[in-house]
Amino acid sequence: MGKMFYREKKYYCGNYLEVNVYPVMDIKQQGKKEKKKESALPQKRLNDKNAYKKLLRLVYTNFTDNDFHITATYQDKFLPKTEEETEKKLRNYIVRLRRYARKHNLPEIKYISVTESGMDSNGTIKRVHHHILFSCPGMSRDEIENLWHIKGEPIGYCNVDRLQIEVQGAEALCKYLTKMRNKNNKKLFRPSHNLKKPIIRKNDFSYSRSRVQKIIRENDCGYFEKRCSGYTVKKYQAEYTDFLGWSIHVALKKLLI
Repeated sequence: MGKMFYREKKYYCGNYLEVNVYPVMDIKQQGKKEKKKESALPQKRLNDKNAYKKLLRLVYTNFTDNDFHITATYQDKFLPKTEEETEKKLRNYIVRLRRYARKHNLPEIKYISVTESGMDSNGTIKRVHHHILFSCPGMSRDEIENLWHIKGEPIGYCNVDRLQIEVQGAEALCKYLTKMRNKNNKKLFRPSHNLKKPIIRKNDFSYSRSRVQKIIRENDCGYFEKRCSGYTVKKYQAEYTDFLGWSIHVALKKLLI
């Protein structure tokens, strides 16, 4: 068996910091092994978890409590019948929002859209609606809602709420949004191209096995506040697997003066 060491991986996401400390097998010493194909259910769970984390990091990096969560639905006469038609209507709405922002000299819009829908036995889309995390300082809720139209007629119900970015609020929203799937069982969250990506820092030399075990044994959340100056711990979790052992996952928020 190859040598095992502990890796620290940090994701800097705006005012939030995610720290993961986990064991890694040194594959240089271990040699290459044939990859085992995961069974469908464990692989699905892993895919869901990774999609959720990716979305959460994007939200923390690009959005604040000053931004919005849009929910847009369809009245019967405008209800799309195909996935392609659904995507087209969503794209047209984004175009109207972008055009409005540029016309009024507002900042470039930022968004993450998620479409929720289902298919009946004939392959026809059932009730469909969109969730859009949206940022454009200076654009009002009323204007965002009013732009959900076709030739001046409302496409359906459109509601705009303030985002709640505090750790638990963002987590709950992202868990819900990553459940949305299309008929091919693929994730449907689509970010705008101008979103910033989290800054990732990796370190393989800071943690020994005894250090990790001591942190877990003493439930020492304060260790990460000392190590990550200017942040306070919002969430701490230690996990154990039979194959690799213990790992630690910490969510921190920047202290704002």
